[in-house]
Amino acid sequence: MKKDEGPPPPALCAPGNDSPLGAKPKLLSSAGQPNASVAVWAMAGAPIVGTIAVTLSADKKCYVEYVSAPEFAIKDGVGISKVYVSAANGKGEKTGATVAFRVVYSVGYRTPAGDVGYWNDEARFYGYAPANGIPYSCKPLDGEKNDRCAMYHKPLTTTVKVACKKVDAKTGKFGVDGDAPGATEKYGTSPLGAPSIVIKTPTIASVIKPIIGGAPLDGGIAIPLVTDAGVDAGSACPDPQCITTAWLQKENDRVYVRAAAGKPAACGGPGNLHAGETWYFDETHWKKR
Repeated sequence: MKKDEGPPPPALCAPGNDSPLGAKPKLLSSAGQPNASVAVWAMAGAPIVGTIAVTLSADKKCYVEYVSAPEFAIKDGVGISKVYVSAANGKGEKTGATVAFRVVYSVGYRTPAGDVGYWNDEARFYGYAPANGIPYSCKPLDGEKNDRCAMYHKPLTTTVKVACKKVDAKTGKFGVDGDAPGATEKYGTSPLGAPSIVIKTPTIASVIKPIIGGAPLDGGIAIPLVTDAGVDAGSACPDPQCITTAWLQKENDRVYVRAAAGKPAACGGPGNLHAGETWYFDETHWKKR
């Protein structure tokens, strides 16, 4: 007999037509579990992805958060690239059913000299729990006239990797996967790198990423930026400069977010998730264990 995996996740919700992404935004990546799903969107046809929308479909509502690359990354013609989403469901630390999501992407930018470029891999973690049957509030989004709600909780954020890349003097490339299909002539990476993922209810093994060599199998990525305008183009350009592994883990049917330092060092930055910490989603917000 086939195991009952529960109801399918809800259908994806998209930003409204009057959102910063305009009408009919492009789906970059998505993942779901019963009762909740997350998707990431960008403006259709944009040569540079400066802003993405993270939408959480749950509670018969559509919650939205907008995330933008720093202005200097957009001016460099790079912005946000390589967006991925994963999900895991289980029990909360003190509640019943809980779903946790991991959204990862890269932000590229150059130093003022233009000879060195950086890629920051950034991660955001979102959560959902039924909240004892009490519907979440639907706060309006500033400047928008639709039925989408402002995200009801603050996500966990961290920078999981900062990598220095030499800029090719002839081609101007300094990106990741420069030889991959769809790579741009100037920056060596597609601004919408990852294909969309079909929403389905995966087994837990497909969404819990084991650690190999200090990094998650899904090529984990994370959020704040480290600007180093003092890098000398002739100096060593280590790759990576720092790594913090941040992943979803299931333990005794409970779902947690955990972070550990990688080599050569743990990444710093303004995120609220740091190496050595474990967090859980408690109905309406994240708590440190």
